[in-house]
Amino acid sequence: MLERLLIYRGISEDPLCRMMEYLSAAPSDEVEARYPACFAALSALPSDHGDPWGHYLRQGVLTEETAFTRAAGAGRDLSEGLREAMAQDLEILEGLHALDPAEILKPVRGAFPSWRDLATSSEVDGTEKFLATGMSWPSLVDLLWEHFATHSPGPVGEQSSFYWRDRTLVPVLDPDPTTLADLPGYELERESLVQNARILASGNRANNVLVFGPNGTGKSSTVRALANEFRD
Repeated sequence: MLERLLIYRGISEDPLCRMMEYLSAAPSDEVEARYPACFAALSALPSDHGDPWGHYLRQGVLTEETAFTRAAGAGRDLSEGLREAMAQDLEILEGLHALDPAEILKPVRGAFPSWRDLATSSEVDGTEKFLATGMSWPSLVDLLWEHFATHSPGPVGEQSSFYWRDRTLVPVLDPDPTTLADLPGYELERESLVQNARILASGNRANNVLVFGPNGTGKSSTVRALANEFRD
């Protein structure tokens, strides 16, 4: 199944995806031997976006950089070849997404808990909700094309704040929720930063900025608040 993927080659080589594919057709003794490792891997994933396996695979679809995402991001027309390849991949991945732990565990009934019981919330938002709500995945090719035309895959598309380390952008995984409204005072000084950020967010060239001043005057907080102000 995974070896037939044309666009999502990263998913085809992903260890967890390969493990899930194997379990979907494994004999009972192999399920008993391999399911614990699968459950352990899934238990380490976020549990607040529904079934952790489903969320993991949906995020794989939305974050892997592929020929499809690059063409969409470059503003090209969607070729018929890419459309057909993407639809075929989505059909395969939809089948993997729909794996039922009850069916997989039937040969060893009662021996292990279901990975779906790891979920602490069913909240799914953004484009991911279309993949989670029962719509046919191959029918979403155009929607995903539009999504990738404006949202980069990978960390840049997932996060809104980054810092520079070793010549690499590193995403801030748990950004400070501070907003400009939380920072009274220094409005005049801050306004030039807001205007410069607004120019940059509109797609125009803006100035590089060095923020300096005494400790406790809100320099770092202002930078974090600007990221929150213009994240969308």
